[in-house]
Amino acid sequence: MDTLRQCERDVEQARSKLEQDLALLRSPSTVSSFTASLKHEVLEAKDAMVEQATDAVQTKISDFIEDLKAKAAANPAAALTIGAGIAWQFIRNPPIATALIGAGLLSLFRTQGFRAPDDAAYLRQGTVERTG
Repeated sequence: MDTLRQCERDVEQARSKLEQDLALLRSPSTVSSFTASLKHEVLEAKDAMVEQATDAVQTKISDFIEDLKAKAAANPAAALTIGAGIAWQFIRNPPIATALIGAGLLSLFRTQGFRAPDDAAYLRQGTVERTG
């Protein structure tokens, strides 16, 4: 009989503990803590993957460039032929838009400017400089 009562007390204690555990698991603070922890782990994993991918790409590019340098050093005639082909392409079909933009920027950087209080003053100064 004592064994039966002991078993009933054990079952009742287990039920009570289960109710407490379920209440803890269902509480909003537990859910938000779990969500925050999960988000943190996902962001760390993403950052690690991005860093790993970046390192891999940089390594591949560096290896490719080093391999290209070694091949060019071993066969300079091929490198000169490629360079001549690129030069010929630019001479025959110059990238005119790039050249015009570059010339315009160069001209702007060489021009002495002045600060004016308003837009009309800029226009007057430009007219004075053009007409002499």
